[in-house]
Amino acid sequence: MPNALDDDFSKWLDVMGLSSIEQAALANFMRNGAFERHLRRASQMLRNRRTALVDSLRRHLGDRIELQDSHAGMHLVVWLRDMDHARRQALIEHALTQGPGLHSTAPSYFSPPPRAGLLLGYAGLSVAELKAAVALLGHCLRTLPEAVAA
Repeated sequence: MPNALDDDFSKWLDVMGLSSIEQAALANFMRNGAFERHLRRASQMLRNRRTALVDSLRRHLGDRIELQDSHAGMHLVVWLRDMDHARRQALIEHALTQGPGLHSTAPSYFSPPPRAGLLLGYAGLSVAELKAAVALLGHCLRTLPEAVAA
């Protein structure tokens, strides 16, 4: 039966088992400033993607959504106005038939939030892909069938 000593020894082996070549490469990457340059480029790329997403959401979804603006993380929360949780789920399923994968905010809460929302990530898509995805989301909203089983 495992005990705390076994866990400590196992952790020690994991730490001591790190490749010295990889450690040296990372230290050099940080020492010569490449890590800071990488962070600046990545940060600028994320700002550009976030701006593209916000602008596209406002253009294609307008007053149908409320954007919970946050400058942290790599995602945005979009609250769907005049839409309950069942209709939001229908939108997610409808969008899957058109292409974009949407994620509900509900799993991020202990109990369902008071309104229907989507969690939209932007780190993994280019500016062009984000613009196209939001245009498609707007289309999905416009073409969502009216009847939704509760």
